[in-house]
Amino acid sequence: MKLLAPLALVALALATPLRAQEVPIQHFVMVEVTPPVDLLAVDRWYITYHAPETLARAQNRQTRYVSHRSYRTTPEEAERLKLVDGRLTEIGFASVAAFRAGVTGEAMAAHRPTPPDPAVAAGIKTRTVTVKLPPIAIKDAATPDKAVPYARWVVFIRPPAGTADADTWVKEALAPLTALPQTRRVQLHAAAIPRGYSHVAVFWYDDVAAWRSAMAAQGAALITRLSAQDSAEAPTRTMLVGEHPDLDFRTDKRVTP
Repeated sequence: MKLLAPLALVALALATPLRAQEVPIQHFVMVEVTPPVDLLAVDRWYITYHAPETLARAQNRQTRYVSHRSYRTTPEEAERLKLVDGRLTEIGFASVAAFRAGVTGEAMAAHRPTPPDPAVAAGIKTRTVTVKLPPIAIKDAATPDKAVPYARWVVFIRPPAGTADADTWVKEALAPLTALPQTRRVQLHAAAIPRGYSHVAVFWYDDVAAWRSAMAAQGAALITRLSAQDSAEAPTRTMLVGEHPDLDFRTDKRVTP
């Protein structure tokens, strides 16, 4: 279990060129919760201990710290589309340099992490991709406010080893699904720290029914292509979440997703 993956990954970025450290960044943290552990047990620990300690360790320099509860899907969908249940957390900073200014040795020492109960910890697995902001808008159809939130399908991507132009390879892989009328928006985030995954793609749909229709047409084909590039440390994984986070740790706001 790698609960502090965002901190470890950003530490690696401190050796990157200064230009790469000046752009805004965001951690996409996919928190997979597996049976028999219940998400409620994870949430109790996450809300009570982990999130406040994470804020404190960065001296509250996060520009964004929200989390989305995943939508429940069928076992068949999970297998076919590499879906995981749990939470998708998004943590933003103005830059790597801003993160570095907050995460000092003193701050880390003063706010040591409180681990979850071992029985809960056994059912948690996290995967993190730290990306540059803003994302590339591959498709940007109108998404006006509506009563039922849009569904977002988030995909962690690893291109073939040695790919000279990963951006082009990923865009070509996403093109058939992007072209479908059910797909309203596609945002492509390139990794700020090229380690394991190279990109995060976020597909927007009117609702879960529209997402299922798109998946029936092109979802499995995309996952088959992406999974062919899997490695032990970066397997293809996806998560279906709503438009709005149900937890905002900076404001302590909690809403129905």
